[in-house]
Amino acid sequence: MVTRFFALMTVLAVCTLSAFAQYGGGTGGGTTGGTTAPGYTPRTYSSKAAIIGGVAGGAALAGGLLLWHAHKRATLVGCVGPNGSTLMSEKNNQTYSITSEKGVDLKPGDRVKVSGKKIGNHSDLALDVDHLRKDYGSCQQQASLGH
Repeated sequence: MVTRFFALMTVLAVCTLSAFAQYGGGTGGGTTGGTTAPGYTPRTYSSKAAIIGGVAGGAALAGGLLLWHAHKRATLVGCVGPNGSTLMSEKNNQTYSITSEKGVDLKPGDRVKVSGKKIGNHSDLALDVDHLRKDYGSCQQQASLGH
């Protein structure tokens, strides 16, 4: 995943730099014999426009990719099982096995909002948790409050 990210950023940098190649550094071309027609001023191009355009385009692309990456993750709210390795979703009452490569620590019996990657099918669901979004406290406490 990290390799993909760096490959994408490299392509982004190359595309941004190609915008600079379209402009000749601001002189707009030279003269061949050292003389120009009287009253003629060669047109100059500002390289600032290319820089601003390249940076804005690169930032928009990077922001879009980060947003896409963040939204493709599953977000679940539910109660952590007594052994700390399962999560029962409130939305669909399905039980997920919990794994965490990033070391997210979930307390047994807590109502939590987590995000991660869903793994498996309907009969054998698992969730690789990468982020604890919110800890709402004890599941029993939330049930007694009517939430």
